[in-house]
Amino acid sequence: MDYQHTLCFAYGNQATATLHATIQAKTRNGAIISGSKGYLVIYHVSEFNRIDVYTNDQEKIQTIQKDPAMTGYEFEFLQLAACLRQGKTSFDEVPPTFTQQVLHVTDRIRQQWQLVYPGEN
Repeated sequence: MDYQHTLCFAYGNQATATLHATIQAKTRNGAIISGSKGYLVIYHVSEFNRIDVYTNDQEKIQTIQKDPAMTGYEFEFLQLAACLRQGKTSFDEVPPTFTQQVLHVTDRIRQQWQLVYPGEN
């Protein structure tokens, strides 16, 4: 089973990414995204509560707080509603090709792990 894993990605532009995930321990459920001018600390990635923006000198320059009235998938719902009003079947920020790329990566990972979920052939 996939109780815990670490994924390492290397991109053509020399960028890298590392993801650690587990359901076996209580973790912070956060993320840090580093760039050439600073980094972001994201709290509760799956729920998005708050993002702190820092310079490379570890100076906090901005905090972005989630609206407390929002409880879940409101951003996705609002975007879907806007697309439907415009007659669109997808939205520009996350085109179907991106979703296909993500599914390709996750399929390759599961293949390397030899992980098959119940009900799959």
